[in-house]
Amino acid sequence: MALFGGDINDHDSHCPILLNKKKFLNTIPKIDWSKWYGYCLKTVYCIQNGIKAEYYPDLKIRHANSADEIRGAIAGRKWFSIGDRCWKGGYMKEVLEELYPEKSKWES
Repeated sequence: MALFGGDINDHDSHCPILLNKKKFLNTIPKIDWSKWYGYCLKTVYCIQNGIKAEYYPDLKIRHANSADEIRGAIAGRKWFSIGDRCWKGGYMKEVLEELYPEKSKWES
């Protein structure tokens, strides 16, 4: 099965995606996961199911930053993600506690 052809849009930015469980479970077994370079899961899912994405610029905070730098980087954004190195010596925890003062149902 040819996975890709023509212009390919990368759907694997650090933004959420709503997956259809039935489509997802139908897509995954069709992929040759033995390829050494692997695949980007959201991109494969979207291409195989004819899903067109809306572009949203990616933002991943990868390093420790001041609280003001973090606030400035995420101002006006719907989504952002974080890397492991943003915790050590930075203010990510402080900013996240400001943004999300109430714990979600998945936190203890």
